[in-house]
Amino acid sequence: MAEKGAVGEEKAKEKEEWWEETYADTGCEFSPRCLECPLPACRYDLPPKQAGVYYRALKLLPLLEHGRTRTVDQLATEIGVSRRTVFRLMPYVRELQHKAYDRTEQK
Repeated sequence: MAEKGAVGEEKAKEKEEWWEETYADTGCEFSPRCLECPLPACRYDLPPKQAGVYYRALKLLPLLEHGRTRTVDQLATEIGVSRRTVFRLMPYVRELQHKAYDRTEQK
C-alpha cells in the first residue's frame, strides 16, 4: 500500500514540474508574476500605446503613495514626461489605486 502512495506522489511531482516548465509564470516588465499584476488586463492583450500609458502610471503610483506632497512639475520631472502627460495619467493612476485597494480588501 505504501508503494502506491509513493508512486502517486512521484507522479504528482512530475506533473507539477512539467506544469512549471510549460506554463512558467515569469510575468513582464510590469510585474514579476502574472497573478500579482496590477494592470486591468494582460500587457500583451493591451494595445501597445495603452500598455505604455499604464507603464508610466505605474511609475507615478509609488511617488503619490509616499505621503510626500509633490507638484505636478516635480512628478513630471521624476518620471520624465511633460506636465500635461501627468494630468493625462491621473485617471489610470486612480484605476490602479482602486485595483490595489480591492486586492488588499480581499486578503
